[in-house]
Amino acid sequence: MAGARVTGPVGHRPDLEFKMPGADSQAKRMLSKEQHAEFLANAKKELEAGVDVNVLIGSMRRNGFTPVDCIRAVIDLLGCSLADATETVASSPAWSDLHRRAGGGTAS
Repeated sequence: MAGARVTGPVGHRPDLEFKMPGADSQAKRMLSKEQHAEFLANAKKELEAGVDVNVLIGSMRRNGFTPVDCIRAVIDLLGCSLADATETVASSPAWSDLHRRAGGGTAS
């Protein structure tokens, strides 16, 4: 997928925010294995540096990752089960709009 190269992970600082050129034009397209691997390599460093997984998930969404891409990344980053990764992504602030549309939500 030319032009959609992942250049780095996200972080809590703007200079760590990764950009995928063409992300706006590749609406809802899953990442290639190469893009996924490149993101993971950089994201693992960010997690080790203390960046919260929800920050990474938010950046993934802003850069065109689908929920499935995010779940795959969380499994690889945290070594958790599919069920745990799905819950992590579904309950993340980045995907809260999907959670509310599906009838979920938190009780106040």
